[in-house]
Amino acid sequence: MTVNMYKNLFKNRLTQIIGLLTLAILSYLLSYDFDNIVPSSTTDTNLIGKIPHKKYNLRGVVSLSDGDSLKFKKLDQRIRLFAIDSPELAQKCGIDKQQWPCGQRAKFALNQKINGQKVTCIGDEKDKHARLIATCYIAINDKGYEDLNAWMVKKGWAIAYTHYSNRYIKQQKYAKQNQLGIWRSEFLEPYKWRKKYIKR
Repeated sequence: MTVNMYKNLFKNRLTQIIGLLTLAILSYLLSYDFDNIVPSSTTDTNLIGKIPHKKYNLRGVVSLSDGDSLKFKKLDQRIRLFAIDSPELAQKCGIDKQQWPCGQRAKFALNQKINGQKVTCIGDEKDKHARLIATCYIAINDKGYEDLNAWMVKKGWAIAYTHYSNRYIKQQKYAKQNQLGIWRSEFLEPYKWRKKYIKR
């Protein structure tokens, strides 16, 4: 065979291989059930590139009251995390003798996540206790900002508070399916626990 014949043969084979690979990829994409994808990491669905502007934009070092309440140390402002409900500090999960302090664990998990970083909280409204109802974020290197509300729900340390919003339903589904945090045991929804045990 001449050199040109080898070149033509190689070119034809290469074209066939590329065509087959393209068909295989298209077949995979068309048949894949993207609606049931479960992200492998927390930050897949909780990252944003830029923090939205709201009526209140606060940033600083915070202290925690529990898994969904915090306070800016140098500002006279308490925060209630929007659309999530975390176990109360005194709340326990489980049944009978297998109970564990899920409220304390939720607070610990959020504290570990923040790890002394500055937190940015944004929101438009305050509740009857003068707390800002906010979505809070921490910076993730140069990748953007991570939604702490979403992180708490996805890790199973809070439930999606659907009475106010359905924003974190997907994160709750992930936590429930993977039995994370409070989903690994029996628990009373925090708002029901408050109604039963906290007298106001």
